[in-house]
Amino acid sequence: MNNKKYYLAIFLFSLIFLSPIISHASQLSQINIDQYGNIMGYYIINVQNAPTVLTITIPGNITGYEAISLNNNSALPVSISNNNISVLVENNSLVNISFVSLSGAIQKGEVFILNLNLPVETNIVLPKNSVIIYTNASINDINSNIINVNPGNIEIEYSLQNVTSTLTTSTTTSTTFTSFTSTPTSTSSSTSTPSQTSPKPTKVSSTLYGIAAVVLIVIIILAVILLRRK
Repeated sequence: MNNKKYYLAIFLFSLIFLSPIISHASQLSQINIDQYGNIMGYYIINVQNAPTVLTITIPGNITGYEAISLNNNSALPVSISNNNISVLVENNSLVNISFVSLSGAIQKGEVFILNLNLPVETNIVLPKNSVIIYTNASINDINSNIINVNPGNIEIEYSLQNVTSTLTTSTTTSTTFTSFTSTPTSTSSSTSTPSQTSPKPTKVSSTLYGIAAVVLIVIIILAVILLRRK
């Protein structure tokens, strides 16, 4: 009985030890676009030069926003001016800035145009029935309708697959995705970003998650074998 308690304690400790690795593995900025061109997403930014004011630019008509320090889950002071969201960060921390914006992607005929100024590496989730016509983004990975791109000013032009059109493909990748619709709205291109880094995502995060999962499975198997022997 004492041995069983001992093995159970090891198992529980392993879960506690691995949980931070698993939770941080999914911390990657993401922007979702619906079929109407509306966008909803969040940036996760590692601020290392606090105190500072973190400013991001969101296209379209911003209807909701929030900033949280992931170090202690506390809300941060936020102000908005036109399409710029500014966050006061007093201490070095991992900051989550979430937002909702209508008509973030401008529709011109059968084509949607999305202009973003990404502060960090980000997953962009397009509608599942969309086709990319043009992009100047530096793409790291494409998985179905999810594109992982590097930070910077990017433009993505896409159309919906169920819309009949005779568009000529521009010189970049032409890949199937989903998207949103929108009515034309002006977008602001001005942005200022302080020194910041992304909390290292996709491939690294997936590797950490995989390692953690394998270690956890091995621990479970060993625990079961040892318990059966006793």
